[in-house]
Amino acid sequence: MQPVRNFKPKPRLVDSKSMQKLCIFVGMTTFSYLGWWAGSQFGGVMTAFFTSGLLSLIGVWAGWWSFRRFFY
Repeated sequence: MQPVRNFKPKPRLVDSKSMQKLCIFVGMTTFSYLGWWAGSQFGGVMTAFFTSGLLSLIGVWAGWWSFRRFFY
C-alpha cells in the first residue's frame, strides 16, 4: 500500500498544546477547590491547605488523563 500524496490534515480549531494546558488547568483548579473545601470541613486552615495541595496534584494528573483520553 502506497502513501497518499499531497495529504493535508484538517486544521484544528485549537492547538493541541493549548488544549492540554487548559485541561490541566481546569483539573488542577477543580480538585484544588474540592481539597480546600474538604479540608476546611474536617480541620482548620492548615488541613485545608495541605488537602488542597494534594488534590491539586491529583487534578494535574486528571487533567492530563482527560486530555489524552478525549482530545488527543
